[in-house]
This record gives sequence, structure tokens and C-alpha cells, in this order.
Amino acid sequence: MAAKEVLPGLFAIKLGPVNAFLIDEGLTLIDSGLPKNAAEIEEAIRSIGRAPEDLTSIVLTHAHPDHLGSAAHLSGGTIPVAIHGDDIAAGKASLVKVGRPDFEIAVFGHGRPITSGASNKFAQKFG
Repeated sequence: MAAKEVLPGLFAIKLGPVNAFLIDEGLTLIDSGLPKNAAEIEEAIRSIGRAPEDLTSIVLTHAHPDHLGSAAHLSGGTIPVAIHGDDIAAGKASLVKVGRPDFEIAVFGHGRPITSGASNKFAQKFG
């Protein structure tokens, strides 16, 4: 699945009824589709001349399983994944639905701190 450049440095990835986006600067993924979409996203990353290992962060627009489904796989537990604080409870419920209940998602928005582990990397990048 090739990513389509929609603006300089911004690429759209069509994942069936869902879209994800890549921001080439620092290689940030916006949304991650369903759990079955990880390979398609990795292919899209390669289509813009980057490697999946170049991914530096994942930002989830909201907590539906079709937006956070591949985040745990793509992050490998080392890339920070963030979602707005108002969606954290729904995000945890969605992680249960996609079989990753222990996966950590950082919180951003409303002045809530981003604290431990991979979340600190996100805070350093975006905080």
C-alpha cells in the first residue's frame, strides 16, 4: 500500500474505510488503523523511502479500535503513543478489544502530565 503525499511532507494511507497519516519530519504516524493494518502501514512507510524503524511517535486522534488497533504492534513498546486525556478510558477499553490491555498510551491535553517510560520520549518531542 503506497502512501499518497497530500501536502509536502504529509502522506495519507488508505486502510479501507479508515485513513492514517504520516508526517515525514521525524516520521510521526497519525492513527494506526485496525490490528490487521500494521503490515500495510509498514509498507506505506517504505513507499516514502523510510523504514518502519524510522517511526518516532504515534498520535491517536481518538480511541476507537479502528484508529488505535495497530499502535501496540507498530510501537514495539519503544515508540511513544499518545491520545488526548479525555479519551484515555475509552482507549484502554479499545486496547482490551484489540487484545493489548497492558499497552501504555501517553496522555496529552488539558494540562495533564505525560510521565513514565516511552511517554517521556513523547513529552520531550512534543511537550
